[in-house]
Amino acid sequence: MSGGTFPVLTEIEQVFYDIVWRPLIVTGETYLEGVAPFLALPVVKQLDESVINGLTDALYHQLVLLVDISAVQLIDPIRQAAYEKASEQLVIVATEKGVNSSDYQQAKAQALADFSQFVHFNGG
Repeated sequence: MSGGTFPVLTEIEQVFYDIVWRPLIVTGETYLEGVAPFLALPVVKQLDESVINGLTDALYHQLVLLVDISAVQLIDPIRQAAYEKASEQLVIVATEKGVNSSDYQQAKAQALADFSQFVHFNGG
């Protein structure tokens, strides 16, 4: 799940898991036990539930990853536009004043500060 970058998305994913995903899995397991009663035997039931839960949890985490990546792609164009605007401004200042000028160094520092506002690593 998204770890703090999109807290609302994380909550939605957890609600989906609790209200939709898990009940569907439990219902499916119950249906399988009704169709094949030997799956309800004590040891077999624990084994098949363990396998089913492992597989469905892996599938769920892949689904969450897909949703999280899609959410990043929705926000990314805004960040990309801001980055391109700052890059263009740096090129203009570098062309007019030179890369060794104090104006360029100030513009570069400001662009880095602006860019760091929306780029976070390690979930920070």
